[in-house]
Amino acid sequence: MNMENVSRVALEFFDKYSRDVLGKKPQEEFENLSVTLRNRIKNEEDLLYKEYERIHESINSNLLTDIGFLISTYTGQY
Repeated sequence: MNMENVSRVALEFFDKYSRDVLGKKPQEEFENLSVTLRNRIKNEEDLLYKEYERIHESINSNLLTDIGFLISTYTGQY
């Protein structure tokens, strides 16, 4: 879900209810806005979490290599 869609849904909701115009039940329209925002947040979290995992794995791999090198250097087994 792209930001254009999220913005459109949010602006329509706030534009409509800032003028006290009632169409469908406000609760239903608010739920639609809420679902739209939750979906967008979940998409962003999924993308960011994948990137975090990639970076985290790379750091851990490098750290283990560095620790192994330090241990072998300290013990003289390199």
